[in-house]
Amino acid sequence: MVPDGNGDMRVSSAAFQNLGAGMSVGLTAVLDLLSRDHLDVLLGHDGYGLLRFNVGWIRALQQNLTHSPTEPEPWHGDVVGTKTNGIKKAFVNNGTDWIRRPEMPCEFDGT
Repeated sequence: MVPDGNGDMRVSSAAFQNLGAGMSVGLTAVLDLLSRDHLDVLLGHDGYGLLRFNVGWIRALQQNLTHSPTEPEPWHGDVVGTKTNGIKKAFVNNGTDWIRRPEMPCEFDGT
């Protein structure tokens, strides 16, 4: 989170970068299939927040969505595609649908 210039905080564009295969996400369709809550995505990630984005909007940015489950996170996916500064800014500017805002202070550490 970084200051937004209006006395509030906004998510940093650094949160929307590729780490490994892509930008890590939790897939609502898989969470629903498993009868799991969105907040389950944050288990073990104290202090972090979670934003919701529409899949169609993500694809309109020329980003691909893949299902890449792991043992502890069967809902895990990746947003794959080059994250230019413009793409990251689009995520920042459209990231207003919070599932949970991060606790303060919160610094993105790349995990």
